[in-house]
Amino acid sequence: MQVRTRRFLESTAEVFYPFKKGRAYLLGRAWQDLKESAEDVMQKVPEAGISLYPSKKGPLYLSLKTSFSNFYSKKLLRVQRFDIYPRIYHSIGDSIQLSQVIGLRETIYSISNSDDFPDSISREAFDYTIRLHTRLRKRYPAFTHIIEPEISYRFIPPIENDIPLLDSTELYRRVSAVEFGFRNYLFGRNGQIASVRLTGLYDILAADNPFGPIRLEAALFHPLNFKLDTSYNPNSGDFEQINYSASLQAGRVGFSFGQRYSKDDDILFYRGGISLPVTSRLALSSDLWYDAKGGGLEDLKLSANYSAQCWGINIAFNKRPDDYSILFLVELKGLGTIRFSGI
Repeated sequence: MQVRTRRFLESTAEVFYPFKKGRAYLLGRAWQDLKESAEDVMQKVPEAGISLYPSKKGPLYLSLKTSFSNFYSKKLLRVQRFDIYPRIYHSIGDSIQLSQVIGLRETIYSISNSDDFPDSISREAFDYTIRLHTRLRKRYPAFTHIIEPEISYRFIPPIENDIPLLDSTELYRRVSAVEFGFRNYLFGRNGQIASVRLTGLYDILAADNPFGPIRLEAALFHPLNFKLDTSYNPNSGDFEQINYSASLQAGRVGFSFGQRYSKDDDILFYRGGISLPVTSRLALSSDLWYDAKGGGLEDLKLSANYSAQCWGINIAFNKRPDDYSILFLVELKGLGTIRFSGI
């Protein structure tokens, strides 16, 4: 279900080696465009890098990220990129904390078979962030309430932008913005009950519409599990996204429900599910996915699972538009699984 809600299908393979002060890794990542031709999609094979965790040097903390990446496309475009990004951290205060971060970044590109970019590009920049944060706590007889207001300012000067867009590294661009928000937590005797985070942004460089999206993230852990993530655009007066999921256990029966809405992608999906343990060995479940903007019911799955001491069997029926399948899985515990499908 999730594959059909995405524009790109991503495949990733990674090998990494952790050590005391950081990690080294070798990464391969490929994308497939599910809607249009993939000839222009850049594949990252491979990327090698080292990340050094923040380490204390006097009153400061230092960190480093560096990587070498090789990109190519089916149109024979080739790009090699070297990126190095050291950062310096400093923080003071206890009940009220003032933290500052400065980063220095250099990115070097070697480009082949391109009519749009020169053979080599070098981009140097720095960024600065200052953040003011505090925590307020109030104890009540039944719960504890914690609120954490914060405000920060981030600055990146004008830098070279005539570069190929490869991944998030190229999104490191000119910024002068104030971010503000607060977090709320409720804790009971048995742990966390709920949390709420509200954040906003004021873009100093955007004279016409300086206020960015207002994002609300909320979670409830008792008596049901509920998560909400919404984004509201104050300039247009529209919700750009509304995503939520809920699950509830009523006795032995489990229920789940969720929504995914995106205005930019013009999608509105609903999903739901139910699980019922009939006996200690037999369990029934069902899941559905409904496309409110398109073809209606897109997926319906019914399954039954029986588990004995030495063996188990799972029967699943999956219905999609103009297609259905029945899958049998027989498990011999300790030996493996036999699969029959295509019926």
